[in-house]
Amino acid sequence: MEDRLATILAHLVAGNETGPQEEDGGVDLGKFEEAVMRKFVDKHDIEYRDWMISQFDASGLFRFDTVHLSMKEQRKLAWGRLKLLVQCKIQPISKPQPTVAQAFSTWASAETFLLYDHSMSTLAGVQFTLFCGSLVNLGTARHKEYFEKALRLEIPGCFAVTELGHGSNIKGIETTAIYDKATQEFIINTPNEMAQKYWIGNGLRAIMGTVFAQLYVDGHHYGVHAFLVPLRDSEGVPLPGIRIADCGHKMGMNGIDNARFWFDNIRIPRENLLNKVADVTPEGEYKSWIKDNDVRFTAYISELVAGRAAVNCNSIQSAKVVLATAILYGLQRRQFGPEGKPETPLMDYLSHQRRLLPLLARTIAATSSTFKLKDMWMNRSTDHRKRFQEMKEIHIIASGLKAANTGHLVSCLQSCREACGGFGYKSDSRIGIIKNDVDALLTFEGDNFILFQQVSKHLLKEYKVGITSGKWTPRLSYVPSLRTANPLRFNTAVVWDSTSNTFETAEAVEGSDFGSYLEHPEFHKRVFEMREADLLRRYQQAYAQKKSANAGGDFDIGNATIDIAVEVGRASIEKFVLEEFIEDIASEKTDPSLRPILWKLEALHALWTICYTPSFLTYQYLSLPQLEEAHAHINELLGEIRPHAKKLVESIGVPRSALGIIAGDYVYENTWARTVERNSLFHGRPSTGFEDLL
Repeated sequence: MEDRLATILAHLVAGNETGPQEEDGGVDLGKFEEAVMRKFVDKHDIEYRDWMISQFDASGLFRFDTVHLSMKEQRKLAWGRLKLLVQCKIQPISKPQPTVAQAFSTWASAETFLLYDHSMSTLAGVQFTLFCGSLVNLGTARHKEYFEKALRLEIPGCFAVTELGHGSNIKGIETTAIYDKATQEFIINTPNEMAQKYWIGNGLRAIMGTVFAQLYVDGHHYGVHAFLVPLRDSEGVPLPGIRIADCGHKMGMNGIDNARFWFDNIRIPRENLLNKVADVTPEGEYKSWIKDNDVRFTAYISELVAGRAAVNCNSIQSAKVVLATAILYGLQRRQFGPEGKPETPLMDYLSHQRRLLPLLARTIAATSSTFKLKDMWMNRSTDHRKRFQEMKEIHIIASGLKAANTGHLVSCLQSCREACGGFGYKSDSRIGIIKNDVDALLTFEGDNFILFQQVSKHLLKEYKVGITSGKWTPRLSYVPSLRTANPLRFNTAVVWDSTSNTFETAEAVEGSDFGSYLEHPEFHKRVFEMREADLLRRYQQAYAQKKSANAGGDFDIGNATIDIAVEVGRASIEKFVLEEFIEDIASEKTDPSLRPILWKLEALHALWTICYTPSFLTYQYLSLPQLEEAHAHINELLGEIRPHAKKLVESIGVPRSALGIIAGDYVYENTWARTVERNSLFHGRPSTGFEDLL
């Protein structure tokens, strides 16, 4: 932690090149090249991403005139797009043990899919990340043949975890797997209607699935395990004892076929247990290198963190698409203005800037923490015991980022929809289509309140150890340096001075490259730390008070303190996002030409979060005069960033072909000539619209 802080501070001292640079008497924010900013945002595999985009564009399969398709047609299209990926050898997984570089490339594939089609992206995630991934990460050599066939789509697969009665609570699923020593088989059964498998993606096409069930051997319960279960014959007919039904039409993503499964005491070979974590011998002896059921369960589901990491990436990619669409439209669209002069572009209105630019800053900031999560995932140890320990930390980060970034995406979608007026309501803007598709992300891979609570419970354990033993984990190592009296409540502007380890008045740093203390990243970082530490203290006190009052067990106390727990989780992840962005900007790998605009974006993101997040206001981490000053400074930052809005959204890795049509020449797209051309292309003849009604 100290080394990391030293690296950041080295770039924050007065006169250092990383601060905003003066040129001709002013800060030159726009001297960066788009390709250089693109590398900062996307981080890796830029040429490969562009090649994939060219393949999508050339195929003709990735047009966005598909809103009129039936659910059956949407599913056919999504599967056709997935088959194109395989034909072009574009897959989110390539081999059982890829190199780190290969793993990053496959992740780039997934992120590129997300720019175009969420149904196809979800299908790819189910087939390759979840089904193939479970064979690799939970299975052993005896499952390799299935992996190879699944990779070529010869075995369409699925991943059957959730049930009608159990979504987030995987530990409570009721599907059973009972070992029969006489036949060396597992008997898979759905004991009641609540245990039917539900929301199983690709379930109407899959011929095999990874099915999670409670394992019983000789009457002894060993908890949740994963099994490879055949579902259909070569003709696609469900096998005897298996009933399959459609989950039906959804708000969005109707190109993905979600199914329900019932198993009526079907039998599968002993070898179909995915046995990297545990195995059952032919004689019925249970073996595992993890003896505790709870710890073993954690090892099983830890590999499912890939799903949360993918949702996190989905959120950022989708936010980039809708923000680029809305901002490019806002730069063209004119409304009102001074009398006698041309109407004013929407993006020149402060109200429009406040709607969109803070969200753009937050999205660009999130790319740094998203890459950090990917890097942690890609560099996991090949030793399964070490990997199990690493996955605990990855689980916390992935859970928190999933909750924070899906919430951010919802804000982006609503703001972009409103910022585009009636055109934002049209399907060809893509905003509404994406909005319906990604709404599932709020509960997919875990309810966000529960995920924030998971983060806070982990932090509470670390905090208790720290205050009782003085041994602080790296993420909380700053806590001992905080003063009992909160200097940020003083009526004078202050900034954290890391050299003297004290808060100083703003006048002491007015000569820095950052000008106002309100733009100093160390000030932002310290305020975010103050919030996290204070909320943790309040959470620990509330928990202890409930316990001393005999308010129940851990479950009851956890339920009674959920409000503060969610705020702790949110504060921790927002601090992580900010820290990673600051470190990324200050890194020697970052081109110096980017830093002036990036520091402005960092300041906008930090101040907007401070001014408009309830917990900052509720507990008064800044004085009222400071908040008023911060509010005013946000408007100054918006004015500085506005001239570079077009260049920024054209630098974040979203091709024109993935944007809504209003991002281009929306006037041309609505001319009569273009209307006739589009109707002829999609319907075979011009249409007035009346014939379609008849």
